[in-house]
Amino acid sequence: MPPDAHLQALLDTLEADVATLRRYAQEVPWDAFVRSRDQQNMVLFALYRAAQGAVDIGQRALARDRLGAAATYGEVFALLANAGCIPQPLADRLYGWAGLRNVIAHLYRSVDLEALHLLTVSPIRPNPAFRATPAAPLTPSSPPSAQPWPSAWPRPPCSGTTRP
Repeated sequence: MPPDAHLQALLDTLEADVATLRRYAQEVPWDAFVRSRDQQNMVLFALYRAAQGAVDIGQRALARDRLGAAATYGEVFALLANAGCIPQPLADRLYGWAGLRNVIAHLYRSVDLEALHLLTVSPIRPNPAFRATPAAPLTPSSPPSAQPWPSAWPRPPCSGTTRP
């Protein structure tokens, strides 16, 4: 299967967005953040972009590997975990990021600035389990379901989530 250039571009953008958030974590102290609407907007947009990027990557992987269509942004990550593409703890964290994306997009006037700042300055670590590689489509031994992937089952490799 040829490389998925669109997925790779999404991954590159997400990595750049995470780097931006890391930089903000170093450069935007609480006192400046709470006083400056510009600083707040800057951080909000970076968080929104990173969260939306993760959703876009997940949707692309679902479509490419024919793993189903998610009804919500959060369900994208449940389907990926159920198919064994990403570990359940990562799916749970990304589900939270999808929720944060929705709060920023729709409830931006009620965002808790202190919680948002703490989220931004907490360590942001890249997760190598959510990267892409050109490979054959995933063929799980059983179809994805609404239930979490049983921990006793081996996780099949997912063509949309790892790269060397």
